[in-house]
Amino acid sequence: MSTLPPPGWYPDPAKLAPERWWSGVGWTDETRTGAPEPPAAAPAAAPAAPGTPPVPRPPWDTFGPVRPMGRHDGAAPPAPVARVVHLPPTDGTTWLLGASPLLATLAYIVLAFGLGIMIPPLPYLAALYAVTVLLAVVDASRMRAAGYASRPTPLLALATPLPYLAVRTRESRRSTGGGAGPLIAFAVTLVLSAPAFVFGAVVIVDAGGLYGWPA
Repeated sequence: MSTLPPPGWYPDPAKLAPERWWSGVGWTDETRTGAPEPPAAAPAAAPAAPGTPPVPRPPWDTFGPVRPMGRHDGAAPPAPVARVVHLPPTDGTTWLLGASPLLATLAYIVLAFGLGIMIPPLPYLAALYAVTVLLAVVDASRMRAAGYASRPTPLLALATPLPYLAVRTRESRRSTGGGAGPLIAFAVTLVLSAPAFVFGAVVIVDAGGLYGWPA
């Protein structure tokens, strides 16, 4: 352990006055502007030779450089912690778009053969078209709220949900590595549901003659 110097006037380490009183334990608030008096028992310091490294600051010198809070001298500032955002590849709206061919066909059959509600195919397809476009708008809005940097435009759904789901799958795979399920579901259900929908439409159109529909 180093020995503390005796009480006396020393050059002010804070540079607020020429001299500051050292009590033998710590610096006081007393300062003066007179010539410094050498301490009684302080040994004369030998001049530093050229190339000699600087002497470390003594432990009793409490006026050192201001150290930034939360950092160590010479240490680089900590790198900012990256925020990890977990993006959902799909949600319920996406799966409704993917299963829309099957759901539309089942609803058409239930209305016609289960409830006896005869709807012409063209008005039904127009209503289904509007619903799928609305689902695409909702899905794109949810992707934006989830934090996707790039999203498909809902206008793609004007050409059926297939192009919208194709672009959506590409953007989802870029951000999350997944999200191809709804596109695959749409392709599969479209192939399976098309014959059933065409058959039901033909039957309903034939039956529509009883209600004065054009054949």
